[in-house]
Amino acid sequence: GSVWAEAVVLCSVATEHKIEADTITFNATTSVFGNGSAWRKAVQSFSVAALCKVETNTITSSATISACGRGSQWEDSVQLFSVMAQNAMERNATTFNATISACEKGGERDAAVKLLGVMAQSNVELSNATFNAAINVCEKRGDWKTALQLLSVVAQTKVKSDTITFNSVISACEKANKWQTAVLLFSSMAHCKVQWNTITCSAVIRAC
Repeated sequence: GSVWAEAVVLCSVATEHKIEADTITFNATTSVFGNGSAWRKAVQSFSVAALCKVETNTITSSATISACGRGSQWEDSVQLFSVMAQNAMERNATTFNATISACEKGGERDAAVKLLGVMAQSNVELSNATFNAAINVCEKRGDWKTALQLLSVVAQTKVKSDTITFNSVISACEKANKWQTAVLLFSSMAHCKVQWNTITCSAVIRAC
């Protein structure tokens, strides 16, 4: 059941038999580590690629960032994201989403919101998942103002808010004792054609 362990064995065998590893090899290995939540191994693989002078690309970096995020290592994710910029490496939607998600897991609101801004300025396509991750970290911090601002930004884009989006903002209002805003948001869900659920109702009730 240890898929990433098998990847390590394969790489060791390749080295022993002097089989040259290339970018594709490291991309595959790093991705497997990311899926197995073995962030240390992912970073190790990324480092080995650099030491062996194997060119890393967006896929390698995004997979490593994602692995760090799963391992709650948001600082490593942000650092690698910065290294990509320094090396003029393309940072696509997957890269941004993985880094913002890592910040979300680490409860780093400022970093997540800043990355969202950089993403918009870079003309990278924003998605529902991107906004939800940034809004969710605001909810965790009880920052209802920023959560509400981000919801307004969503309305100005082609991205459609969903139940998760509204639930996070309403929950942020609940934590800040802003019951009027929570009720107003609940009422606006029907107008936005967004379905509410038991989580929505519970948050509104607690806010009141």
